[in-house]
Amino acid sequence: MKRLTIPIFLTCLALLLLPAAASALTYEEAVDELVADGYTVDIEEYLTSLGTDSLLGFRLAGSWAEHDASFFVRDELEAMGLSDVHLEPVPVDAWDFKGARVIVGDRAMIASSFGGVPGTDGEITAPLVYVGTGTRQEFDAAGDVTGKLVLCDIELDDIWLNFVGHEATLRGAAGVVMTYGENTFPWYAFNDDTLGGNDGEYDDDWVSMVYVSKADGDWLKEQLAGEPVTATMWNDVTMTLAEDGGVGYNVVGVLPGSDPCAAPVLLCSHLDVHFRAGLDDTGAVANELLTAKAMMESGVQPQRTTIFLFTCAEEYGYTDCWYDWAIGAWYAITQEHPDWAGELAFMLNIELMAESDADFLMRCAADVAPFLEGVAEASSDVLPNEFVVEPTPSSWTDQWSFNACGVPTVTTSAGGPEYDTYYHTNFETKERVDHGYLGGIAKWNYRVLQGLDEGVLPYDLRARGTQLLKTIKPGKLVRAGVDRKAAKAFKRAAERFRHAALKWNLRKDKAPEWYVAEVNEMLIYLEKIVNESFTGRDSWDFTAYQHEQPVVDAIYLKQAIDAAKLGNTTKAMRAISWYVGINWYASLFSPEVCKADLARHALDYEHVTWGALGSPSLLPDCIDEYMYLEAGDCEAALPGLKANLTMVRQDLRQRVAETTEILKYLTAELQEL
Repeated sequence: MKRLTIPIFLTCLALLLLPAAASALTYEEAVDELVADGYTVDIEEYLTSLGTDSLLGFRLAGSWAEHDASFFVRDELEAMGLSDVHLEPVPVDAWDFKGARVIVGDRAMIASSFGGVPGTDGEITAPLVYVGTGTRQEFDAAGDVTGKLVLCDIELDDIWLNFVGHEATLRGAAGVVMTYGENTFPWYAFNDDTLGGNDGEYDDDWVSMVYVSKADGDWLKEQLAGEPVTATMWNDVTMTLAEDGGVGYNVVGVLPGSDPCAAPVLLCSHLDVHFRAGLDDTGAVANELLTAKAMMESGVQPQRTTIFLFTCAEEYGYTDCWYDWAIGAWYAITQEHPDWAGELAFMLNIELMAESDADFLMRCAADVAPFLEGVAEASSDVLPNEFVVEPTPSSWTDQWSFNACGVPTVTTSAGGPEYDTYYHTNFETKERVDHGYLGGIAKWNYRVLQGLDEGVLPYDLRARGTQLLKTIKPGKLVRAGVDRKAAKAFKRAAERFRHAALKWNLRKDKAPEWYVAEVNEMLIYLEKIVNESFTGRDSWDFTAYQHEQPVVDAIYLKQAIDAAKLGNTTKAMRAISWYVGINWYASLFSPEVCKADLARHALDYEHVTWGALGSPSLLPDCIDEYMYLEAGDCEAALPGLKANLTMVRQDLRQRVAETTEILKYLTAELQEL
């Protein structure tokens, strides 16, 4: 009997194990099963049901709706079994929008509003006046608007909301009703009933502002063409400033890697939305949760620890500032986890997911573009549409703060060809999400993680060197005031850096296995220097190298000075407003409005947030000089223009010198690898 006991026991054990073995899933099989079971559909259903306005939605910074989204994600991560799941409080100016209306006669018009715009504290009833796009010239033409409501055409690609709001406040208006304007496309252009919402870059002591659809706006303009119109405006907003306890919550969960010494990888998406957005960013949250759950259910364990981050306040986070978006990510990398800079191997930031006919867009640092393109080329089985790689980080997403702090990044997105027309509107709904495509992108996510596990990290500094070199034009640098010798040295340093990076690319695959960990540690260190030093912005907040905007500013300031000396005010004004900093606004708004906006761009401004990261360009203040020129007083404009030129040239020379030295250091370090 004893001899039979062991074989019978082993046979029974084998039979018990068979179902478990048969049910073991690969990561991609787990993704397929979860999508088929409606996991991502359920996430969309729940998150899009949250909204502070029962009709339109909205779960923006610090609101109960955003809080509930954070709590939901935390609970999901805990249920999956991830490690160190927790909430991280982020101080925000909480914005709780409960609804808005504009009423004229018997017509009640549903309205939306913008993050950070204050409410009306009840109804405001006043005469309604049309002021075009809201410039100082159009306000002048409209006459006295004190105590009146003003109707204004929105033109977000040219004029942001804060300028019109401040101008209206300065003129004594009681409130602002925005609507679709002639040059608004593609913003809010899906159809005539589209409502829109964005971060306002607004001050909480300016007059309230709402938005009505094109159909309602056109009707209002028709009424104003006849008899005087009295309107009632109502905007129900509760705002809790950070100093009074306003708070949002980032959510973090960790899947430990097999090698605790290997640099971690971060995945990120944001929890807040305008309206009941299904793609931006609910679809991305679903995609990230799907990635995490499939990894846990399939039992995969990459070499590198995977950190899952879900941020608050990406769409809006603070009042009284310009850089009021991407606050949760900025807070995570600069306040909560500054140690991540120089420790993370990569950040995968997931944005709007996923329209069925959308190209797969990857916006990334140039250093990782070849790697990501390679993964995409090998993933045609999971990416059904075309893919596009743009080797420039986006300043409009959570990616930027991480990149500027030294982390190599990519932001992925998949909006359809018409996406811009319903972006941030009431027509960006859960019905637009293709869950099969979303699952395919989740598979791509994991393939990226696998690629980062394979030997030497796939950073291509030669691609960075090539991109940088294209921006270095010694002739333009000299025209801008850089010494010819320094300009040539700058270009030569970039060429040597690129050459050293090429030589490293040719030998990196030969690195012995025992040396890979040390090499990767050094590469992450070099990537921190590269991304931290070379991630700058131009005057309009697009990512640029730190010397690019000062070159333009210096050349056109000199042109404005030369024109002013000849009495050519038209040419001088055009040079200033079209090319120098953000002085274009001087041609459109009152000096007080323009100067207030410039002050909010200052690197020491209280709420400058991520705007102070990287190497942002200086913003020459030529507002007074523009006004002198507009009045025909060239002599009065010249001293200020010359002072600005001196400042910009000094700054440019310093940037060129510093970047040259950084390139020399990077070259020497690459040669040692």
